[in-house]
Amino acid sequence: MSKTKTVYICSNCGYDSPRWVGQCRGCGAWNTFAESKVSNNVNEKIRNTAINAKHKGYAGQISEGMVSLSELQGKEAALSRYDTGIAGLNRVLGGGLVKGSVVLLSGSPGAGKSTILLQAIDYLASQVSSAYFTGEESVDQISSRATRLHVKNGDKVKLKSETCVERIIENASSIDAKVIIVDSIQTMYSETNNSSPGSTSQVKDCGHILTQYAKTNDVSVLVIGHVTKDGTLAGPKVLEHTVDCTIHLDTTTSDRYRTIKSAKNRFGTANEMSVFIMTESGMKDVKNPSAIFLQRPDVPTPGTVVIPYKEGNGIMLLEIQALVAKGNPQYTKRVSVGLDSNRNSMLMAVLHSRCKVATYDKDTFLNVVGGIKIGETASDLAVVLAICSAIENIVIPQDVIVMGEVGLGGEIRPVPSGGERLKECRKHDFHRAIIPASNMKGLKTDMEIIPVKTVSEAISVLKRISVS
Repeated sequence: MSKTKTVYICSNCGYDSPRWVGQCRGCGAWNTFAESKVSNNVNEKIRNTAINAKHKGYAGQISEGMVSLSELQGKEAALSRYDTGIAGLNRVLGGGLVKGSVVLLSGSPGAGKSTILLQAIDYLASQVSSAYFTGEESVDQISSRATRLHVKNGDKVKLKSETCVERIIENASSIDAKVIIVDSIQTMYSETNNSSPGSTSQVKDCGHILTQYAKTNDVSVLVIGHVTKDGTLAGPKVLEHTVDCTIHLDTTTSDRYRTIKSAKNRFGTANEMSVFIMTESGMKDVKNPSAIFLQRPDVPTPGTVVIPYKEGNGIMLLEIQALVAKGNPQYTKRVSVGLDSNRNSMLMAVLHSRCKVATYDKDTFLNVVGGIKIGETASDLAVVLAICSAIENIVIPQDVIVMGEVGLGGEIRPVPSGGERLKECRKHDFHRAIIPASNMKGLKTDMEIIPVKTVSEAISVLKRISVS
């Protein structure tokens, strides 16, 4: 009988320990160790092969000797990319799928991960040999989805239900596949690892093996990954370090729309975002996201501000709403949807300390319409003015946009790409803008610009231009 032993593996870096410890010696993280059962009865030859492979690194090779950086400069080959047939996906990937790259796509259940990749591989199959390996669904289920999506190159896409990465590589090599999809990494296992599929060590090893195969054979690998209940990628953090690109597919407050955003991209811009609409025939790229998220009521209400939000190289207009109500001074509510709650608390402290606008005895609710999560500080001034508008019960005119970062001293700091943001606003019939005074240098626009240097000055402007 094979003997098993218990080890504890860090979910962050993969470091293993014979007993549980509070802090990982490998990465220094706390409370990241999980118990795992490992069998001792592993073929020695397979074990040695796996160990030797790991020493080759993720690229699957070690360079001979050392060379100076200047010798390599100018010799690098231009990146060769495949067109996925989906404009929004191409944009997030940096211009298309790079040959020999590994892309990790995560998302909540039902977001449409399998759908968008099936659409992509249908188009890719017209260019190169492609294969789809599924460990979650049966081939009949994939076939049914392909019928619904009206797949055109179904005869060119090879499909197999498989969970062993070694056999996946064997099958992909047999047809000389240049693009493969692995659905999903949490259902895969390696023959060199006796842990259960989905365990920290299995996910780490499977990711390592697939990456080495991609790099040494110039094969593009698209891997689907699960997420935890709090929206983070399930499994060890080392998986995200292994792959070339990590993108996340998310739902919005409307069941019809999806956003896809890159968190890491070695071959393009990180934090690039695209918006899709889910239809009966699959994902469709939304060319003008601002028109979707900026559906304003006929009668304007207090506490509503529009901002030009920049994500990657794209700009979209979003609406921030604030609602302020009388609360219990001993226990006030601070609710933020789509905004950083810690930063909002800081902004309210600035209002109280620098502008004498008290919120300590009020319940404050902030929301980004459409379910988009804002991750930049250019929305600070809009949040501040939305709160003031709600407190004073005054309406910000619908042709006004606001942008600016707020410092702890109450000063308004500049935002990047100010001219590009205003250009997008002008396309949607916005005529006035409250912006940082430091963004005025070299600015060319036909909009009426109202520069401000402090939060107090911005509040004065708000009261002057407000609609009663």
